[in-house]
Amino acid sequence: MLKHGLVAAVAVLLLSSAHTWAQTQTQTQNKLIPHLEMDMTGQEYSQILNLIATPDDFNGAHDNGLKLVLKMGKRNLDWLKFINDNRDEHHKISLSSAATQIGNPIETPRLYNPSIILKNYQDLIAQVPDSIKTVILGTGSLPVNPPVTDEEFCTWGRKLDHEYQMAARWTLMENYLSGMAQRKTQDVRGYYFLAKDPNVQAELQGWSKLDLQTQKTLTEYLVEMCYNSTYSDNCLVLVGEAITQNKVFELYQRYLPASKNLWDSFFSIQQNRNDVQWKHNPEEMHVPFRDPNNAKVKSYLSDNIQDEWKWNDWHLLLDFRTDTQDMPEVQFEPGSTPHVNGLAGNIITMDDNAPLTEYDVQWTIRHEFGHVLGFPDCYVEFYDEPNTVMISYQLDITNLMCSRRGHLKQTHFDEVKRAYGGSLSINKGL
Repeated sequence: MLKHGLVAAVAVLLLSSAHTWAQTQTQTQNKLIPHLEMDMTGQEYSQILNLIATPDDFNGAHDNGLKLVLKMGKRNLDWLKFINDNRDEHHKISLSSAATQIGNPIETPRLYNPSIILKNYQDLIAQVPDSIKTVILGTGSLPVNPPVTDEEFCTWGRKLDHEYQMAARWTLMENYLSGMAQRKTQDVRGYYFLAKDPNVQAELQGWSKLDLQTQKTLTEYLVEMCYNSTYSDNCLVLVGEAITQNKVFELYQRYLPASKNLWDSFFSIQQNRNDVQWKHNPEEMHVPFRDPNNAKVKSYLSDNIQDEWKWNDWHLLLDFRTDTQDMPEVQFEPGSTPHVNGLAGNIITMDDNAPLTEYDVQWTIRHEFGHVLGFPDCYVEFYDEPNTVMISYQLDITNLMCSRRGHLKQTHFDEVKRAYGGSLSINKGL
């Protein structure tokens, strides 16, 4: 979870911990927009919301109807915890796994606001088995064993948790909608769709021959590209003028460089480290790492980071050290939101309450180490003011820095080589 370095349309707050969130609520004179990872779990949202007595502290004066969803989601998580507290290590259950990550592709963005969330919640509740519904909507004691199989319990638990996540996210972001509206300058969908269209020149130059729906779609793409260049309410007017003057393709060419630069910035190392060693063996890149003095944590770090950061014959190695110089290290704080203290930063903060065996915890350390190397996040979220809906998507759901479904890719290796490989000659198909 990191601030995107090249697009500073608005200030962004990196949530260093749930406590940091609480502090920012008093800074009304200088509201900073929280940066919440797109794939946060319900438990991660819950840790932030638990700092306040009631969600009303976030909702403002009005009730948007989401309190019932938040209440249901919290009870769903409490039930899961209660079940696991009464099981041994070999029989605990989890809502997260590699296979169950949803992802929010750029082609089908996630849209949410209170009306959408409540509609989806009501539709889901109508399908939930009565044996589960009675518990999650009730107030009585929680059963120590689920009334259905573990697999079925987790299936419904994940669905319910997803609605809770959306309600929590809106609740946390509701006071920042005006700032989130300005983030539409980061919307790269127009560039994405037009850049991969092999007939874009012919279509834009032959505008009058296109059907109305195609013209409407292409107009939206061009307006989005205009916003990549400048935040201006005149973008629709500018595109309209280009259409009238039959200069649509010329307009596209004018906006193309800025949109491409923005797109590329999501995938490039923006801040280099100066302690990476990649000299003696072209197949090994060494990065110092402070020895945690804990065998379990050390294994967690090496097993996950070294397993992810490798490509064909090339691999990254953590050099665990105990000296006092600055170097990457991991710190565990109860209830913290996982993060790194800046691009190419040294301190990875993880939640001390989250089991190291959880999929999300294992994926997160792999992702956060990407920030240690200087990679930014590659997802977009902004508020569509005219349609009163939040829009969010991941540029590439197969990419480690975009989505919890993602992994290391050739592009990561190429960028690491560009930033840290220097004049190294790395062959063997790389």
